[in-house]
Amino acid sequence: IVLNLEKSEPATDSDADKAACNFGDATFNRWYLGGVLKGQYPTEMTEWLAPYLPENYQADMDVVSRPLDWLGINYYTRGLYKAAADAGRPVEQIKGPLETTESGWEIYPQGLTDLLVRVSRDYTKIPVYVTENGMSEVEGDSDPRRVKYYDDHLKAVLEAKKAGADVRGYFAWSLLDNYEWAEGYDKRFGLVHVDYKTQKRTPKASYRSFQGLLHNTR
Repeated sequence: IVLNLEKSEPATDSDADKAACNFGDATFNRWYLGGVLKGQYPTEMTEWLAPYLPENYQADMDVVSRPLDWLGINYYTRGLYKAAADAGRPVEQIKGPLETTESGWEIYPQGLTDLLVRVSRDYTKIPVYVTENGMSEVEGDSDPRRVKYYDDHLKAVLEAKKAGADVRGYFAWSLLDNYEWAEGYDKRFGLVHVDYKTQKRTPKASYRSFQGLLHNTR
């Protein structure tokens, strides 16, 4: 199975923001990790969703948490949480101060290290693969920010391995500029530029850089 996860962090060190972060983590990460790998959902979620949960949903856990051969993790950014001022919302997710991609997502390689170590430590000893990691950037074949992005995130994977995470593979998202689920053709994630009118493919600087890493020439 592949899960889209984030590194959840509180906006401040206040108890309220830490509690908000814990709820955000339960919503984005533990709701899926706990169900699949431990056969249980986080208490924060089951209490909050109690009026809407199906009867005897716990009986499904034996099916939900069947053994896996490997776990895939998609990682793009962190989630920054604060206590919501609106009583109708449990938490508020805010924008942080870090550099962002064209999608507005903070660039945070340390979050990938922390996430991989956490999953291997707290949830499973099976092999883990980074099945998606990448950034959107402006159109063109010169993308120095993406070159640095991949350098930094691949270093983050190596740091996770050194810390004990059983990471077996890493997949860049993506090889080609493509149709994104949420953004259509507006955001370009590819290592190869695609002219959507002519379908011409042009390798970007990040493609050459990634190629050099694979061939150990840089």
